[in-house]
Amino acid sequence: MRITAQRIRSKFATDASISLRALRTVRRHTIAATPQILRRWGGGKRLGGSHTLFTRLATTMPKRSALTGHATLALLLAFQVLVSGLHAAPEVRGSTGRVPRDRGVHPKDFSKYKEGDTFACIGDEGTVVPASSINDDFCDCTKDGSDEPGTSACSYLKSSRFYCKANPSKNFYIYTSRVDDGICDCCDGEDETSVDCPNTCKELAKKILEVKRKKASQYIKGLELREQYVEKAAERMQGLVEERESLNRQTVSVDLHLPKLQEVADAYERVESTYKRQMEYRAEMNYIHRAKLRKLDANTLRTILLPNLCIQGGKAGIEALMEQYKVDIAFEERENTTIHQLFKQYVDEPEENSEVKEDLGFHLIDLVIATDSKGKEQEGKVAVGSLLHRIMEIGRKTSNFEYLALISLEEYENIQAKLNAQTRGQKTLFHAVSGWFAGKGDDKEYDGSIESYAKKLGETLDNPSGGFAHSLASSSRSYATYARDIKQTILSDYSNLLKMEKTDFGEGNAFLSMYDECFSKKADKYKYSVCPFKSADQDGTSLGRFEKLVHGGSGKARMSFKNGQRCPGGQERELSVVFYCGKENEVTTITEPSPCSYAAKFVTPAVCGEAERHFVSNVKQMLDEAGLGSDLGID
Repeated sequence: MRITAQRIRSKFATDASISLRALRTVRRHTIAATPQILRRWGGGKRLGGSHTLFTRLATTMPKRSALTGHATLALLLAFQVLVSGLHAAPEVRGSTGRVPRDRGVHPKDFSKYKEGDTFACIGDEGTVVPASSINDDFCDCTKDGSDEPGTSACSYLKSSRFYCKANPSKNFYIYTSRVDDGICDCCDGEDETSVDCPNTCKELAKKILEVKRKKASQYIKGLELREQYVEKAAERMQGLVEERESLNRQTVSVDLHLPKLQEVADAYERVESTYKRQMEYRAEMNYIHRAKLRKLDANTLRTILLPNLCIQGGKAGIEALMEQYKVDIAFEERENTTIHQLFKQYVDEPEENSEVKEDLGFHLIDLVIATDSKGKEQEGKVAVGSLLHRIMEIGRKTSNFEYLALISLEEYENIQAKLNAQTRGQKTLFHAVSGWFAGKGDDKEYDGSIESYAKKLGETLDNPSGGFAHSLASSSRSYATYARDIKQTILSDYSNLLKMEKTDFGEGNAFLSMYDECFSKKADKYKYSVCPFKSADQDGTSLGRFEKLVHGGSGKARMSFKNGQRCPGGQERELSVVFYCGKENEVTTITEPSPCSYAAKFVTPAVCGEAERHFVSNVKQMLDEAGLGSDLGID
């Protein structure tokens, strides 16, 4: 005989009063404690259980229980059977008195529960049970509980779920442990047989549809914007092609005219270079004449001007002298000669070594005389001309023309003073007249001190060809240089255009709208910047350069950035951006799931497509079916 809930209630009504909530707790603890607590009892049926049932049930009973040990045990067993009796209540049964086969079954699975003599367990391949086992309150399919979709017999299995057919989400399941537990889980109460549940499906539908409506409205906006992106991308891609062709024509034009510009510049350069050399020569000749260098003999030039000019020029002066006389400086240093020792000592402390300076001058004189003797230089114009050339070169290397003019004028005046002293009082009229004609132009050509005059002479050689303020060669060179720069810019732009044309900007080139944009996101204490197809950074620290755009995956598209700045451990930073459909371009979240590896979510109209259109269509249909279309504002 089957033990029913009514019999249990009447038997133990005088021993205890248990609330429906307590019974639900008992039942859940029982299911958690053993895989099958309820077994057939009598005629091959038995009650199985675990001490956990009693321990957990005891916690739901009053602390001050007047029941004896045997009565408590009997009550616990009775509760266990009572729970089974409550969930096997016969209120929801067909004409045969059984729970309908399709209770708790999703419509897509109806065919598996069709009328027949047997039932094949869905998740337990090879296990076949009699059709009468479906929803008979006994778990026969022990791996998935598929034979009990409408009872709680298999509720210890996570895969055992009850489908609420009336739920507006169209895909709402509850665990079978909630079936017939006295609490309404399905919006129409179809999971309960003994409780009068209010029907809240319409209110729930409104809430669900409101959420879907908001999402659908975002998709609608995103789809509209995506169409605009595609149109603008088509125009821009066509513009890129036209711009590339224009750049190609410009390159041909520059290549055609650049050689002519360079030829003109070279011609002007040659003319002006010749003219500059002439001006420099004239300036030097004028300097030599006015500084009285040609009035000095070879010995004075060799023994006074050369060594003093070199010493005044310091290291550059000594090196220039050795270069003019082809003295091996490396040899002097390697052999540590007297000249090298004196030179080093003078350069280290030029102001505190007057004696060293004098000794160095004498050795330089010896060096020059010895070198001239080896070259068999003759006295006279040849020797003077050679010496003047060397003196002028050293003056150029040391930029010491002012000092050279000073010592030359001083020597000249000293010589003139001696000559005047020798001939004073001995001149006849003839000598005076002939001397006047011979010395015309040698008189003093300056007012003031020798120093100021020497300074002016030095300035005449600072920039002897400075009259080219508007050099045609310079202008021509600038035109040629500008043309070359233009060509480099054109080639760079041309290369960038080719790169853009080859870049995958998604279907319809919808991502092209982001090419020149950067998007920021503040997360924790950092500010992140993502520039699609270019780079990404975290407060200026590189998270990588754009690598590729991949379509599909967990989102609608994924963009990867690689080879960012290295972390302290040596790993290069990287960023993965997943794109989802939305009504605007925005980085919604950015995290660091693992060290130096960052992940961002990005919503954009660029990835909105057929899936979103289908979603919008379904939402409109659902709203129409519920009669809520006008209320929720989707046309």
